[in-house]
Amino acid sequence: MEANKYFVVKDKNDFSITFFEYDKVKGYNMQPKNVKIKDAIDVKSMIFINPSMIQKLAFRKVDARYQKLLKFLMFVLSADNDDATGDTYRQALNEINKLRLEILVYYKEKLKENDFVEFNKRLDLFAQEINARMYYLQSLYEKTENYDMGKRSR
Repeated sequence: MEANKYFVVKDKNDFSITFFEYDKVKGYNMQPKNVKIKDAIDVKSMIFINPSMIQKLAFRKVDARYQKLLKFLMFVLSADNDDATGDTYRQALNEINKLRLEILVYYKEKLKENDFVEFNKRLDLFAQEINARMYYLQSLYEKTENYDMGKRSR
């Protein structure tokens, strides 16, 4: 049985629900939260076609992911975190690259251009800081190795 597809328009004068082929519409796909309400229509997916609404929804989605990443990076970059191997730095760099790729693939055409550039600048800044700390750990490791080699050769 094929599910019916409808297009709902809020208009003061028109209270009708019309059939609409949404397979051909470009927009922002979204699955609403599963809330069970009596005598209500179950909605499995929605497509937003209003460009300003798409930009706002995409910005909120990316900003939420960015805030989670920011909390993780604050933990990684804190002074209490002493990781001698740099595994957490590599994991943080992986998360930064994952978010950057997701923004590029899914949200580039949905975000405003300046928001897209701003998120990329922030992620670049974080990646530079992580790379600098990894370089510092690597140089510290090489110094201790050279010191141990010099101590053994005597």
